[in-house]
Amino acid sequence: MPPDPPGTFSISVTIGPARCVHLALSGEVDLAARRLLAYAVDHIADASPDAIVVDLAAVTFAGTALVNFLASIRLAVPAGSALVACCPTPAANYVLTRTDAAEIATIRTDICAQQQPTVRPTAALPVGHR
Repeated sequence: MPPDPPGTFSISVTIGPARCVHLALSGEVDLAARRLLAYAVDHIADASPDAIVVDLAAVTFAGTALVNFLASIRLAVPAGSALVACCPTPAANYVLTRTDAAEIATIRTDICAQQQPTVRPTAALPVGHR
């Protein structure tokens, strides 16, 4: 899949079996994306998941909106839920390491969500594109 044009952002949310939520972020995660990110957090909270995987493999720019998004997820889901940010691009990894985001989520640079076994989603929500 070709990268998004500059200045765009998209997110998809898939709620799979066993109360696992997969999010795929693409493009620029900046303040302009905050409405879509907040919308996604609301849907994640409604699912009350045991695990949340945030795939950052297609992020071209990341600002503090990414860290705020992870913190919002952490606050919106049950306390014992696993939150994993996987496969961050250099842009995303820079923000995650500079802000100590590992205090909020487990950061996995050694695995990507695409490498994990595919599960058939029970619901899919194309949250949006700006």
